[in-house]
Amino acid sequence: MMQLPESPNQKNNLFNAMNRFIGAVNNMDQTVMVPSLLRDVPVDEDSEMSSLKSDVDEGDMYSYYQLLKSIRRDIEWGVRCAAADERRKENHLLVWGSHSQVKNTDS
Repeated sequence: MMQLPESPNQKNNLFNAMNRFIGAVNNMDQTVMVPSLLRDVPVDEDSEMSSLKSDVDEGDMYSYYQLLKSIRRDIEWGVRCAAADERRKENHLLVWGSHSQVKNTDS
């Protein structure tokens, strides 16, 4: 498959769009003081959001908040770093869970 050469203007547009997205998510992150309060806030139904709703399990603002932060992290650090982060979290939870089971059997 032949790749079309990208002009510097196209690369700049993508880079600028990514920077604007990251800035908007950072602004959202600084504005929302207690994200967990978004859990029960329903999302207003409009044409743009209804297409996203099928991709997200829950329809509350907190799930969208988490989704946007996740996308920002993937853009900033790349998908590989995000996957490595997930593996570290899972391993930490597994170690923590087995540690608590050991405590329970010692009692």
